[in-house]
Amino acid sequence: VAFDVPGGKVAWTYADRQMPFFSSPAVNDRLVLIGSRDKHLHAINRTTGQGVWQFKTGGRVEGSPIVFDDGVLFGSADGRLYAARLEDGTELWRLELGEALVASPAYGENQIVVGGEKGTVFAIRGR
Repeated sequence: VAFDVPGGKVAWTYADRQMPFFSSPAVNDRLVLIGSRDKHLHAINRTTGQGVWQFKTGGRVEGSPIVFDDGVLFGSADGRLYAARLEDGTELWRLELGEALVASPAYGENQIVVGGEKGTVFAIRGR
């Protein structure tokens, strides 16, 4: 649900399937990106509330995504960390970590840190 705060009303509501959204959304100037228990990351037009694209994974997407200039990063309960192109949801890469990723990833000092369901903390450094 998007709210028009100055107007004091609901701007739009997005619903897809009957599965709940558990992650906090990531937002840029064009999109709202949010994970769902339907095993997809959803990209929603920030202005209209219309779906733009969905990225299917093999498990629930419960952690919050991270938005970069041209991509979005997120984990899935299928044990993979994914990066997708913001423009169209095309997969950029995936990294098999072998443990359900239910925590939200974090980025800092040129590395990604994410926690797994079994208590493992993964740190992935960029080049």
